[in-house]
Amino acid sequence: MKDALALALSVLFHDSPRRARQYYDLFASVTELEEHRNVLISQIQGKFQPVVTQRWKTLNLDLLRTQLDRMNVVTVMAHHPEYPLLLKEIDDAPPVLYVRGQVSALSQDMMGIVGTRGMSDYGKRATAEITSALTPYFCIVSGMAKGIDTVAHTTTVSQNGTTVAVMGTGIDQIYPRENEGLSRRIQEKGALVSEYPPGTDGLSFRFPQRNRLISGMARGVIVVEAREKSGALSTAGHAISQNRDVFAVPGPIFSDVSQGPNQLIKQGAFCVTSPNDILGEYNRLPLPRTTVTLPTSTSVIGPNVDQLQPTEHAVWTALSQPSQSIDNLSETTGIPMHQLLPVLTLFELKGWVGVGAGRRYSRHS
Repeated sequence: MKDALALALSVLFHDSPRRARQYYDLFASVTELEEHRNVLISQIQGKFQPVVTQRWKTLNLDLLRTQLDRMNVVTVMAHHPEYPLLLKEIDDAPPVLYVRGQVSALSQDMMGIVGTRGMSDYGKRATAEITSALTPYFCIVSGMAKGIDTVAHTTTVSQNGTTVAVMGTGIDQIYPRENEGLSRRIQEKGALVSEYPPGTDGLSFRFPQRNRLISGMARGVIVVEAREKSGALSTAGHAISQNRDVFAVPGPIFSDVSQGPNQLIKQGAFCVTSPNDILGEYNRLPLPRTTVTLPTSTSVIGPNVDQLQPTEHAVWTALSQPSQSIDNLSETTGIPMHQLLPVLTLFELKGWVGVGAGRRYSRHS
């Protein structure tokens, strides 16, 4: 009965998560919810009242379940053991999570990594270094946005780690579209997660709303680069109110995207100049490893070609000719574009290749 109630509330009140959670705790079934329909609708103010009224008229849980089965989407209810343990602590935890991929990822210890869409080269490299060091110890959770989020997810899957992408849209609405391939790679060991029913569009207010889930699932949140007013700082704000740890990577004082993390550090966030600054807070220092520090120079070591996968080896060989466009690389190697892009992204994150004018790739080494 509670499962049906959770689904109904996610359809009716997904734009009012605190209200949805309140009703989930208050009512025992959809029937009981229906008995109070008129009163509940009358309590809604402004433009959302007719929206919820229309949703109620068209509510069809059987049809929704059929859709979810067809899309291989699993529903994880708030009272189920698979529901993220830390997320249960927050006041406005959603009654249901829609999940694509490996539900088991939700029970792992998570660390959030967030930042600006308009990242610098420093931010990209810092994110890759930090993520690589944390992947053996944490499931990395982020929002699959352009920039820092994408680097965190891409680095994790390239290291064969587990990552969770929390979406600001319905589970079937990949945003941005260019991350369609990344979303499939995430699902192999990790998961896509949304509190929104299928078909929900990515309206602007939904992305700040979902940020509370990134921090709510995690032990802590790392802000790499962010402007003073940004989604990444809203995630940090949620983390503070949820009693999560907040970490920030300092940056140049003249950079707009350093203003957010630098301000967080002044306000008491942990200052991160090495991944060990994070791991040390959880008694997880990787003793067998040498200490990894954030990039301070442009010196780069190329890959050990004997350890490259066949596709990676073919791309690396093709890059022996400088200034290669992605079209040229695809034609030379015979590798389809959707397989080529993740390899080039990995090489770029590792610092093995650079990208020049016209998105032309060249080896650094």
